[in-house]
Amino acid sequence: MNTSLTELAQTELFRDVPQDILRRVLGRAAVRELAAGEILLSPQRANQHVFVLLSGALSLRFDSPNSPEVRELAAGVSVGEMSAIDDTHPSAYVIAKTASRVLPIHRDMLQQLVDDSHPIARNLLRLMSLWIKANTRHIANDQTQIQRLTATIRRVTAQGLDQRIPTCPEDRDFAELIAVFNEMLERLERSFHQASRFSGDAAHELKTPLAILQGQLEQAINQAEAGSPIQIVLSGILDEVRRLSGISKKLLLLAQADAGRLRLHRRPFNLSASLQDLVEDARMLAPQLLVEESIAPGIKLEADADLLRQALLNLVSNAIKYNINGGWIRLAATPGDQSVEVRITNASHGIAAADRTMLFERFYRADPARSRNIEGTGLGLSLAREIARAHGGDLQLGESAEGQVSFNMVLPV
Repeated sequence: MNTSLTELAQTELFRDVPQDILRRVLGRAAVRELAAGEILLSPQRANQHVFVLLSGALSLRFDSPNSPEVRELAAGVSVGEMSAIDDTHPSAYVIAKTASRVLPIHRDMLQQLVDDSHPIARNLLRLMSLWIKANTRHIANDQTQIQRLTATIRRVTAQGLDQRIPTCPEDRDFAELIAVFNEMLERLERSFHQASRFSGDAAHELKTPLAILQGQLEQAINQAEAGSPIQIVLSGILDEVRRLSGISKKLLLLAQADAGRLRLHRRPFNLSASLQDLVEDARMLAPQLLVEESIAPGIKLEADADLLRQALLNLVSNAIKYNINGGWIRLAATPGDQSVEVRITNASHGIAAADRTMLFERFYRADPARSRNIEGTGLGLSLAREIARAHGGDLQLGESAEGQVSFNMVLPV
């Protein structure tokens, strides 16, 4: 494809250049067509050209062709380290972002054009070449450090607070930032482990005295006169002790999950049968609600039966507690190629937008649940999600129509 003088004159390198010079350039160079994804410049290839981008778009990247894009180069720009001083390789990758056309101009041709113009321009070209090379390498090094920092940040989780960024002699500009970031991670790791250990230790220490207190209360209730005021008072206290015992068990499980020590006793588990049992339980516990099911038969997986039943029971209990008068509950289980989705939906007045992002926070209870008429601790959803994640799955608030709420649990099979 021929390149017109007008097309070349519109590029940044040859803007306002006399036409006789443009004709000399076109007489010594031929347009090169690039396919999308084709590498134009690479640190693995020597380069003696400047490429004038006539059409299309180029992508500037560092480290590798798959590195994140640093900049998009649009038509009209010129790329290529002008090797007027030495034959060193480029310091970056330039890749065709779309089908593009470039005009390669050899450095000898550029040198000739500059020599013909003015000696001062020649010296400026050499100085610019040195500056471009030095700063491109500096930017490449900076980009490498930024990518290392970003990769480390992405690996930081509750179980990955031990991540640290190693320092190198080349990290001059980032040394202080890396040191501050590593110190922050160390403080976070120490604080998190202290909080996690406190929750686990507190729950463990409460377990025995609560069990003793529950046993003594049950014995006192049996010895008291049936229906007497003392028996009624003791029964109320026993209910609160049982509630405290349930909270301590959940806190212990959550502390173990936070520390990555939630042990699963996996064995073959019939998920379909367990969900059918929950349907029957829901019908007995809430006869005023319509309970429907769409559970595929024979869904089996390797799971901790006790923990997974507890997670599913938490979801069904919530569906009963936060329902409406004359409402309904639907349980569905759909198997896939590598996972199964359990969906529990119930009639509801809805969840405020501000509450939706907080539902899985521990001890958080949305406004309709603040009444003491609805029992709960604000730990059930958080624990159910941790149990699902310990099994390699997840639990999320699903998208649902107005007047209903849905939770989706996905588990590997």
